[in-house]
Amino acid sequence: DSALLIIYNFDRCTGEFIYNTIIRHPFNTNYFNFSSCVFSPNSKYLYASDHLNVYQFNTDTTDIASSEKIVGTRVTGPAYFFKFSNAPDGKIY
Repeated sequence: DSALLIIYNFDRCTGEFIYNTIIRHPFNTNYFNFSSCVFSPNSKYLYASDHLNVYQFNTDTTDIASSEKIVGTRVTGPAYFFKFSNAPDGKIY
């Protein structure tokens, strides 16, 4: 089984969502699905988490799924990666 992350383009003039791509990702060892995602302030990167890892996807490439990089990993403790948010200072929390 795999988790799905579906990316759409949005046409602000028509209000329509236009299918762009699907990212299929295997469930992690605890069977967590993607729990949070957020675009970088310049929209070049999409960050997604499955509670245990943070993944970065380059949205400027034609094959977004193959651009996946792990940019954060939970080591120990009760904290998980969850509920990303863009802040006014341009950082992602």
